[in-house]
Amino acid sequence: MGYWISFALLFPIIVLGVASLKVWVKNNYKGVITPEMDKAANQRMVRYVLFYWLCNLFYMACFIHSTVCKFVFGILIVLIVFMNLVGGFTFPKERNTWEKWGLLQDFLVGVGLSVYLIYIIPNDSVKQVLIPIVAAMFGGLLTLVGVAWTIRQGQKERAEDRRQLEEDRKEEERKKYYPIASLYPAYITPDCTVMISPTHKNVNIQSSIYKIETFFIRNTDFSSFFISKLIIDNENYSLNTFPFVEKKAFVKFDLSKICLIEVPKRISIIIEDMIGNGYTMGLDFKVNTDNSIKIVGCYHAIINEKEK
Repeated sequence: MGYWISFALLFPIIVLGVASLKVWVKNNYKGVITPEMDKAANQRMVRYVLFYWLCNLFYMACFIHSTVCKFVFGILIVLIVFMNLVGGFTFPKERNTWEKWGLLQDFLVGVGLSVYLIYIIPNDSVKQVLIPIVAAMFGGLLTLVGVAWTIRQGQKERAEDRRQLEEDRKEEERKKYYPIASLYPAYITPDCTVMISPTHKNVNIQSSIYKIETFFIRNTDFSSFFISKLIIDNENYSLNTFPFVEKKAFVKFDLSKICLIEVPKRISIIIEDMIGNGYTMGLDFKVNTDNSIKIVGCYHAIINEKEK
């Protein structure tokens, strides 16, 4: 009687267990679950329930000692497991930890159940015929695993090679447009002028203590670039335009509207090359006796990793 009670209880327990697993996965999923994903999850849940109900029927066949039912339900389970393994190893998809353990579980269940079904065959002649067939099936499956692993490893290596080649190509292309500019110490008629607007933190020019003197940047004949913004310490200053600096052009920086109440620690210019890479060009400066800040040099442009 106890076997029949446990057999009957396992049907709703399986449904509740599979449904609870779906809810847990859904609650812990970090991405957005689309209606298509939810529909696919429901279909998979139904397949899981039917499969474990089939396992429950095999459990019933064991405790009622029905050889026919054992073979019917057992062979169905082995076929389903074998199909899952073949599909799992041939489908070109990277498996997560749960799926890998599931494939291992299917393999062990399939091997164990196959051995048990062959063991209970009453006819020795049939056993002798089935043993090499089943052994060949699982041997072929192991060969398939090796082939699938080799193919996936080759695909991963080729993808890595393609990624490296693409990075090398981008790096070579970036070098062609690398911006090089230098501070020009004298006054000259500029090709373009950069006016820096005051920010919300610095609007009272009269209360400022430090002023940055006007300075000039000269581009080389290597590549043109854009100027996007000026950064003083951690504060961004917007430009009146997004000036395009041609080769050999002179740029005038008029920072007379910037109000500073303390000596800055860092001043830099953010520029962008012709293919969209962002760079930071640091400026060297000194403070004069009249509290004016004079730009005395600039550093080589360093590519911004976040914009790379």
